[in-house]
Amino acid sequence: MNKKILIVGGNWDLDKGKESGFIRKFYEEFSKYSDEVTCLNGGNYNDLESVLKSVRNYGVVCWFAHVDNSLPKVRDVKAINPYAIFIGAKRNDNNKYPFVEVLNKAIKERHNLSIEFSKEDNGVFKSLLTDPLGVKWYEGTSIPDLVEHIYKRLVFLQTIKRQHTYSIEGDIEIPNDHEFFEFVKESAETFHKTIDHSEGVTRFMGNASFRGDGYIYVSKRDVDKSKIDKDNFVACRLDNGLLRYYGINKASKDAITQAHLYTSFPKINYMIHSHCYVEDGKYTEMPVPCGSLDEIDEIDKVIQKEYNGNYNLPAYRINYLGHGCLLLADSVANLKTASFIPRQFPEELKNVEEILDRGFQKVKN
Repeated sequence: MNKKILIVGGNWDLDKGKESGFIRKFYEEFSKYSDEVTCLNGGNYNDLESVLKSVRNYGVVCWFAHVDNSLPKVRDVKAINPYAIFIGAKRNDNNKYPFVEVLNKAIKERHNLSIEFSKEDNGVFKSLLTDPLGVKWYEGTSIPDLVEHIYKRLVFLQTIKRQHTYSIEGDIEIPNDHEFFEFVKESAETFHKTIDHSEGVTRFMGNASFRGDGYIYVSKRDVDKSKIDKDNFVACRLDNGLLRYYGINKASKDAITQAHLYTSFPKINYMIHSHCYVEDGKYTEMPVPCGSLDEIDEIDKVIQKEYNGNYNLPAYRINYLGHGCLLLADSVANLKTASFIPRQFPEELKNVEEILDRGFQKVKN
């Protein structure tokens, strides 16, 4: 695990740039937790490209560089190092941008955590720390508190388990499950109305899957579910615990977790996931990133606690805390009985400090 941390901030212009006092204090606080922190605080804009290329050497990248709008932005950290934990930022004085637009920016740039900065009337910066699923992890003006919350969540995120998927040559015919496809389309419209979103977002966040004939059929990545049909699904199968998909189109990021879940629930034939909550859903305990194998562990805890360890029921309704919901059912008819409720954005978890400490202590122990 690469624990080296890079902080890039301050003003970057066509001269010498300008150091940020906030970034200097931010770096000083981070250095209390780690001796592997590098900080570049302001500089010449023409050096930013080489700085960006250097992110491949770091496990964590905090990219807060301020560049004038007249110059092209340099900040695509994930294109250089897709495995880095990327902490991005957005300046938002006087709430110029609604939170859903800030969130949409974070999703597009693939932030793992985001800080929304806003300058108070007294000149002090207020920070709002969130993740790409809209959970608020900190809000306030204390730089030490901000860094403490970042570091605790960061340590937990570094333990998240993910698994690569692998393409297989071949063409598998997708069954035309018309009833399920129609339900997904209807659900897409419901989710679009239920989930607060920025202008221009036309698809609900999440995925759909079903199984049959020894295969799992999962919706393609980033497909518009309101227009879904069999051509928008990818055939997949588990092979010695690894997910393999047929063709060139990648399945949803949730494919890996759902494939494993199908093996645990023998009666379940359908799953649908969205980023709103389902009424009467049983909640997981720990917010985890979308598509991580840790979701399976969280669901197992729910089954043991809320369903008496019974994996043979015809339907389950589970709310991923700070994320959304997952419906599992043996039939489309059992999916249709669900009702959905909005999530607040940003979402305030009642026990956020306890969750941060629990995740942090679990790793430290």
